[in-house]
Amino acid sequence: MENKLLDVLLTDQENVADIYKPGPYWLKKSLSAIREIKKNGIDNLRSSTDINSAASSYGDNTVIDARTILETTSLQNRLGLAILNHTPLKRLFDFQVDTTRNLLKTVLRLEKNELALSNPERLSELIEKYKLENSINLGCDRISTFKNKDYSKAYLEFLDLIDIIEKKKTLKECNSFLEIGPGFGANIHLIEQNFSNIRKFIVIDIVPNVWVVTEYLRKLYGESVKDYLLTRKLKEIKFKDDTSLEIFVIPPWEIVKIISPIDCFWNANSFVEMSPKIVMNYAEEIKRIGTKKSLYNFITYDEFDPKTTFLPDKIQEYFIDIKFEKFKHITLQNSDRENYFYIGKIV
Repeated sequence: MENKLLDVLLTDQENVADIYKPGPYWLKKSLSAIREIKKNGIDNLRSSTDINSAASSYGDNTVIDARTILETTSLQNRLGLAILNHTPLKRLFDFQVDTTRNLLKTVLRLEKNELALSNPERLSELIEKYKLENSINLGCDRISTFKNKDYSKAYLEFLDLIDIIEKKKTLKECNSFLEIGPGFGANIHLIEQNFSNIRKFIVIDIVPNVWVVTEYLRKLYGESVKDYLLTRKLKEIKFKDDTSLEIFVIPPWEIVKIISPIDCFWNANSFVEMSPKIVMNYAEEIKRIGTKKSLYNFITYDEFDPKTTFLPDKIQEYFIDIKFEKFKHITLQNSDRENYFYIGKIV
């Protein structure tokens, strides 16, 4: 399918420094995602039982067919996939995928009541305190039902993180918000719904993930979303001096164009998946556009793998002038897992 935005992003990425490209953790994932986007676009992006795996690893779908997330730039992988798809092995594999899909459908039906039964108090607190509209779209099937209404489980998880941070450092005094590594865009959607004071957003992600979040937010906010086809022509990225909603969605190399001061910086889970050089560069740029009152909200997961990610505590080392408060909190869905929070301000 024709996709001018994706094509321009891919072409321009070839000529930028390595610190703006996917690092080792994301390289192969990005290659398979490009193929999936070209095949399926954004249709049913959040479905676990459909064929679109473009948001694998940062979306809220479950992948049941490994062939859709296999990068095929290497000769070995291309040959392996050709053998699998053009021999009797294909029928066997297709049968297993269909079986898995049917089992997953059963799991998804049972999953709807999991949070309401295991954590009703917290669920009630979040739903009463915050707006949570239009969380189920693009085929979303990871759903929690509570008080006769369906909610995206991913949105509830993000809302839980927002609320924990809000109890420490309020977002109600911020006017601008910058998120690095936004997933498919759910966190931006929640912030915009619940903090009417924040009308100016900048969203940064690697190619091709940045295409996904652009199109997701465009479906929600239409012309308020400013994409790379616009910003690549600009010398500077700055907000209008008004209260109109503006959402700039840009690839990493465009961060140098930002001149508007940012009140809140946000990163959830992706800093530890970058190389130290990439995080260092982000730290320098963030320092440039931050203010004395800026908030720095960084979150990451536990059970990280030192082979592919680095220790979360090291994030603090790259933000020299920021004093962080570190704390842990169990995840909404699993009391055996924890999120690490690093909440900072300039000292």
